[in-house]
Amino acid sequence: MKKQSSLSRPPVGNKNETVSTPSILEDIIMGIRFYSRLQIPKFGHTKMQIGRMAKVLGLASVIIGIIPGLILLLFLLLGLPILLSAGFALAAQIAITGAMAEDGLADSFDGLFGGNTSKNRLKIMKDSTNGTFGVVAIVLLIITRIAALGALATVSSIAVIFLWIGAQVLARQSALWLMVDLEAARIDGAAANAGKLSRTDFWLGMIPALLITIVFSVFFAGIGGIIIAAAIVMLIIVWWTRTCKKLIGGYSGDLIGGLQAMIEIGILSGFLLIL
Repeated sequence: MKKQSSLSRPPVGNKNETVSTPSILEDIIMGIRFYSRLQIPKFGHTKMQIGRMAKVLGLASVIIGIIPGLILLLFLLLGLPILLSAGFALAAQIAITGAMAEDGLADSFDGLFGGNTSKNRLKIMKDSTNGTFGVVAIVLLIITRIAALGALATVSSIAVIFLWIGAQVLARQSALWLMVDLEAARIDGAAANAGKLSRTDFWLGMIPALLITIVFSVFFAGIGGIIIAAAIVMLIIVWWTRTCKKLIGGYSGDLIGGLQAMIEIGILSGFLLIL
């Protein structure tokens, strides 16, 4: 499997990058292009700036999550079995995002739990092949996602779409916390080249992302479900941040992608605890 680091996407922009006054629309498109394979040809390319993108990542995540959600709804309405519908929708999500979070999770588990020194762990994470820890992590992630989406779909075919999109929004935004709390593990890594994310920019993006998640989820999961999901998110972030700091001394694109994947399934599980 060819390595595709979580923050090592193809450079956003080209030789004809435009320099213009920053706009919310440009920043949303920046986020869509960075976190997905979706093409937006009518807009010029702007250089990726993590601070600008982080502020509107929640809106970009809604757009990225709509297509898999609609695919799930379509197959459910067509009468396909719930788990099969969830599998097709998840396949669409992976295709749209380029398996960004999945690849990050696999590389993270291979490196963190397969190496014995910080240098060795980073070397393993940069390797283009996946080891046992990485393969197991991906398999478990896919199985639990399908199971969670299937369980939510038994409650309501509409609820599962809104809850899934809400989970994606909060997961993608929350995972950026690593860039705020830790230093880059490699000074020459793709994550380090993305720049340092300030606490101000993180929270300017986190607050609207949280509000979006609440709007998408509160009618189906209630306040209790949102509180449980938020608690799970914080526990995962604290554990992962401490683990990354202890084992490699910082963050990388893979570690951010891996955190995103774990937070998403954690949020879905939290919703299920209340439904």
